Amino acid sequence: MLSNSLTGRFYPLCWRVKRGGGEIFRSLPAIAHLPSDFAQNPAQAFIQLPIPGIPAAEGVLLCDLKSAFDVGLPYVPAPENAPSNFPTDSEWEPQLNWYFQPAQPQRTLAEQAPISLHLILRALGQLLGSLRPAVHRRASSLPLQSWHCSADGLTDAEFSQILGNLEGVIVSCPSDCNEAYRFNVREAVVDAQLVQRAEQVAFLEEPIATLLAEFCPGQAAFNAPDWQGATLVVHAGAASTELAVVCLPNGLHNLTHDDFKLRGFGYGEQAFKQDIACQLLTPFIPPDQLGLDLGILPIPGEPDPTVRSQLQRRLYRSPAGKMLLDASAYLQKALKQQERITFEFGPYACTFSQAAMDTKVTQPFVMRLNREISRLLGEAGVKREGIAQVLCTGSHATLPTIQAWLQKQLPQARWVGPGAQANAMETGANAGFDAELDAGFDAEFDAEFVSHRIAYGLANLPVYAQVLDRPQQQYSDYFLLMELLRSLPPRRSPVPKFWAI
Repeated sequence: MLSNSLTGRFYPLCWRVKRGGGEIFRSLPAIAHLPSDFAQNPAQAFIQLPIPGIPAAEGVLLCDLKSAFDVGLPYVPAPENAPSNFPTDSEWEPQLNWYFQPAQPQRTLAEQAPISLHLILRALGQLLGSLRPAVHRRASSLPLQSWHCSADGLTDAEFSQILGNLEGVIVSCPSDCNEAYRFNVREAVVDAQLVQRAEQVAFLEEPIATLLAEFCPGQAAFNAPDWQGATLVVHAGAASTELAVVCLPNGLHNLTHDDFKLRGFGYGEQAFKQDIACQLLTPFIPPDQLGLDLGILPIPGEPDPTVRSQLQRRLYRSPAGKMLLDASAYLQKALKQQERITFEFGPYACTFSQAAMDTKVTQPFVMRLNREISRLLGEAGVKREGIAQVLCTGSHATLPTIQAWLQKQLPQARWVGPGAQANAMETGANAGFDAELDAGFDAEFDAEFVSHRIAYGLANLPVYAQVLDRPQQQYSDYFLLMELLRSLPPRRSPVPKFWAI
């Protein structure tokens, strides 16, 4: 999303594949394609962006890049005699057991050797590089030549000129992300030449971006000056559920970062689909027919990070696992809109009910969500009956069961955004995520808005710039560490001399 802070106009981005029939993509998945022999020479691996609808070449797909950003910083341990050549991938630290999928859908992938965080961040750089017009890309960015990025409302020439003169880049981040996350992403943005200096990259927490999106022109809150008082934000993302509570002042331009209390926990859409697969689908399929050892199953509704990480790697590596994930996504969507569905999984036909999903999957998540909301409100000093507005967004957070529970917990609160449709459930109105459009607004704009809410919130930050945590942006731990390192002599010094500097 491009934003012009002087005019207040937004320009949604899109990508086209030059040899893919002209189909438009509004977002790119965080996936990179690696050749089959990448393990033999990872440092020179030819990283590509897979093209939807076009069969991928032999190799593997590197998935879930975002999960690696907070692991730490890539580094090469310094030996006594530093080598003159550029380090190979195996020499970089840390080494990670990561998520791979076979590039050919019907193939099963063997367990892969660990790869370095450095290689994962190279893949992130390729994704960011797809934003750049071809004339501004580095000569080494050959795998991006099939992608063409543009912006709605701008000619290619205007878009190219703007991309070459950006004042800044605003990136979303989880509310509990660490300094390594920000450092790695900031370095990747600068390395992709979107901006020239690290201080031009700012970070905004996802629940704050979710709220700012409601203040965009065309949304209900933009024309609702009575938005005041304690507001609860629940945003269910791909990897985590993000919460915020804020007491909105009389004038929204007086809103600051200190007004927000934030909390997040590592249970998102991916974990919800895992629970559907493990609790609903696999019990109906004999283990010998599934052909997939899932290992230890995660606790439903809980982050359970180690177990879920191992499970996701197993699901990704085989066609049966991929089929389970696709079936879980289908069931989640279908059971929002109907109470019962008969589903064919290979040779097996099974009937699943909304009640079964509520009992085995949704209710455990609701219990965890209840504990997290209670802790957040306790930290903020806000009672449940004091909540005036609730903004609930994201895939599983907008399930009818979850919204009905939130309505019961907060009966006095007004529902805004997509969750506003929950108020119509008693009359039989459809509260499904795909149909949740704010009444009275342009349907095409709302469909785009609902799908890219975080991007709209980030684009709206210049209007409410005071909600940015400026001290954190300017004086992070790694910034101070770098300043300290720059002040040290280039050679080793005895400890007493070091302290005397």
